[in-house]
Amino acid sequence: MLQLLLLLLLLLMLLLLLLLLLLMLLLLQLLLLLLLLLPLLILLELLLLLLLLLLLPLLLLLLLLLLLLLLLLLLLPTTAKATALLLLLLPLLLLLRLLLLLLRLLLLLLLHCYCYYFTTTTTTTTTTITTTTPTTSTTTTPTTSPTTTTSCLTNTTATCTTTTSTTTTTTTTTTTTTTTTTTTTTTTTTTTTTTTTTTTTTSTTTTTTTTTYYYYYYYYYYYYYYYYYYYFYYYYYYYYYYYYCCCYYYYYYYYYYYYYNYYYYYYYYYCYCYYYFVYYCYYFFYYYYFCYYYYYYYYYYYSYFYYY
Repeated sequence: MLQLLLLLLLLLMLLLLLLLLLLMLLLLQLLLLLLLLLPLLILLELLLLLLLLLLLPLLLLLLLLLLLLLLLLLLLPTTAKATALLLLLLPLLLLLRLLLLLLRLLLLLLLHCYCYYFTTTTTTTTTTITTTTPTTSTTTTPTTSPTTTTSCLTNTTATCTTTTSTTTTTTTTTTTTTTTTTTTTTTTTTTTTTTTTTTTTTSTTTTTTTTTYYYYYYYYYYYYYYYYYYYFYYYYYYYYYYYYCCCYYYYYYYYYYYYYNYYYYYYYYYCYCYYYFVYYCYYFFYYYYFCYYYYYYYYYYYSYFYYY
């Protein structure tokens, strides 16, 4: 009778352990999906991290329950131990799967990826002075004609070059007077010859500022999981292109906003990303909407800090 009660208690605890493990697996799968679909919301990430921390005591409780089941297993007769071990095999596998999933979620939160950009500016100044016929100046008329040309980013390059060319033309007029005196026995003749020489000095100063914009992205290196967990490939594939798209559209948004203030270009690339990746997630537009606001805030903060 005692053995029968122990066996029933073992079965009930085993059923409770299975239910808790399945519940935790479902919850972690949902958290993983949310984290992959909404990777840019910092608040959500903090909430997910808090939930994971709350799940740790529950996981410890499951381990204690499993140890208690093993102790009860020792009290069973030899004939019932083999059956109990087989029944405990499934919770052990689920618990191992739960630990792996929890570890992956923690890595996702700790190794989170954001898109950044930074600029490097190189300024080159070239001064060319050309002078013809050096003479003594009597009249100087300087004229300056600055011109600025900008060659900026295209679809394939990330370099914006601004060339400022300032040409200063100085006109120098030199007057040379030659006096010739001819004396004869009867008259004295004085001949004055005036020679005017115009010299033009051209000074050209060219300043070239080259600003290179770097946009890059980090993504999680889960290539090994492609071979072991093939059904997760869809999430990682979407996740990789999701970040690429965010960086791509944000880069063009910043460029066109800063130089031309063309908002419709931003909208074009925004929709381009949406239509291109709608195959991977039906709610992509909704999540991308949050992505836009997050990066708009980041850009505004960066601009304010830069100008400040």
